[in-house]
Amino acid sequence: MEEAVKIFEEGKMNGIKLDAGFIAFVFTFACKQQNIRLGLELLEEMKVRGLLISNKVVYASLLMLFFSLLGFKILQRQKCRIISSIEQKEESRGNGEHVNSIKEYRSKIENELSKISDGILKLLDSKLIPSATSGDSKVFYLKIKGDYHRYLAEFKTGAEHKEAAESTLTAYKAAQDIASAELAPTHPIRLGLALNFLCFIMRS
Repeated sequence: MEEAVKIFEEGKMNGIKLDAGFIAFVFTFACKQQNIRLGLELLEEMKVRGLLISNKVVYASLLMLFFSLLGFKILQRQKCRIISSIEQKEESRGNGEHVNSIKEYRSKIENELSKISDGILKLLDSKLIPSATSGDSKVFYLKIKGDYHRYLAEFKTGAEHKEAAESTLTAYKAAQDIASAELAPTHPIRLGLALNFLCFIMRS
């Protein structure tokens, strides 16, 4: 399987168009391995080449990718919270050496989260949101956009925190407007949006 990934990356580097079935095969592997970089590259490649025939196929592919990353994302966010709590305790005890080590580790985790979030946000803004046609896909993409800005707002500080929080609010409001006009009150995507929007407001 690793050999298939190598073939894909070398083919992309050399401008070689690989078989659609092969690309889909590697995409499935990327999802199982929670490889965010490879997954996003493959999804964008399929979109550019018209291999994702309909918006529903894009939606299904994204669900596969997002759910495969869910465990990793939750784990990293939990790590950030736990480490921040430990950091505060060590600071109150005056353990400067421990605090520096903790900050370094926390920074590493935050960089990983930033990389994941930035990659998904870039794909949403450049490819997926502009091409969305149905109400449920528009709401879904905007909800995901709001979610990932919210994840950034959880650990960013100063101007970066303000920007992430404002972007979260903008995305959720846009999704809410479309959901109110086009989706039933019991639609699962609309309900998920309402829950996440409420979580954001409660923690702001």
